[in-house]
Amino acid sequence: MDKKQLEQLIKKMSKANVLKCKELLTLEGYPTDSLWNIQDVKESYDVTDQVAMQILEQVLNSEYVISEIFLMIDNEAGRMNLTKRYDADRD
Repeated sequence: MDKKQLEQLIKKMSKANVLKCKELLTLEGYPTDSLWNIQDVKESYDVTDQVAMQILEQVLNSEYVISEIFLMIDNEAGRMNLTKRYDADRD
């Protein structure tokens, strides 16, 4: 096996591991249809993997994004005519 074949095999194995991890997360109740990757940043900016990850972490953990997600959850639940329960621990 040459170097290129080995790299392709590693890439396939890595992709298989990602898919298995996504399956596990889904089974545990986490949505996995919309996962972000450093490549989403690197397609637009000339940055290292580390900087791309830093950007993603800062954006995805920002108060604005988290607030918008909860707002959209409320909007979708309202569209489905669901009644919001009051949870004193969350407010």
